[in-house]
Amino acid sequence: MTACAYCEKEFKKRRATHKFCCRSCQAFALAPINRKKRKGVLKTCTVCQKEFYIPQYRVEIAEYCSRSCLAKKHLAQFAEFRLKPTGKPPHRYKTMTINGKSVRIHRHLMETHLGRKLNSQEHVHHINGDPFDNRLENLMVLWNGDHQRIELRERGHSKRK
Repeated sequence: MTACAYCEKEFKKRRATHKFCCRSCQAFALAPINRKKRKGVLKTCTVCQKEFYIPQYRVEIAEYCSRSCLAKKHLAQFAEFRLKPTGKPPHRYKTMTINGKSVRIHRHLMETHLGRKLNSQEHVHHINGDPFDNRLENLMVLWNGDHQRIELRERGHSKRK
């Protein structure tokens, strides 16, 4: 065990040349050396309260030091649905079995309506947001990017509205 050159926490060296326990300690220790090249700022993470470096172009939108902090903040909304702590909400769509294969009903209805199999990049969107309302008037076929844009806008997560 060796003490970190920045935070002095004990850690196990993976290589003989390691001096820091993690990349953030290395970045902070070497920051005065690298500061000439960098034009960003240090911000405080809204979840873990650690300081982290942000490039100038991301200063107004960055709130979290890592994806794990972002997940801790935003995946809390799925806590009521979660059965296992996977970080993802369960799919809440009706399914049926065709030839021993589980198929989502809304996709099957749209495929029979169109008379062709849906592409893997085509998504079936429920217009009123109810995943159990599988009327053809309520279903719309969208490409993946368009569907993501609409879903994020409806959930209020999009910066661009």
